[in-house]
Amino acid sequence: MKKLLSVAFMGLVLVIGCSKKTVPAASQTTSPEKKEAPKNEVKTEQAKTDAQIQADIEGKRKEEARQAETSPATSQKPSDDVSGRTVYAVKCSKCHGLKDVSAYTYNQWESILKTMVPRAKLSSDEENQVLAFIRANAK
Repeated sequence: MKKLLSVAFMGLVLVIGCSKKTVPAASQTTSPEKKEAPKNEVKTEQAKTDAQIQADIEGKRKEEARQAETSPATSQKPSDDVSGRTVYAVKCSKCHGLKDVSAYTYNQWESILKTMVPRAKLSSDEENQVLAFIRANAK
């Protein structure tokens, strides 16, 4: 009788252990198509952010062009703010998504830029332009 119960118990454990709901997590990996969906969503969100920044840059350039046409005494050189936005959009987006500048204070940005400027290999002019852009748009 004990042998029969032992065999029945082992059979029950085997059936439960091999059922689909108790398969180890390693074998429940999602297909590559499912894994790429979140990445695509992130890229789409980043692309929207990048597109918005590019649209802002174009808007600022058009505004400056209009102002330059109305007042000939002003120089044709774009402001450091607009140039800094361009440098920020181009250089910083190479490695990661762009952060909302207004999400941090200027002091927080200074500490972030201390580590990121060397990594982005910005020239001193580019660094000054990014700082002007951050100064104008940070909290």
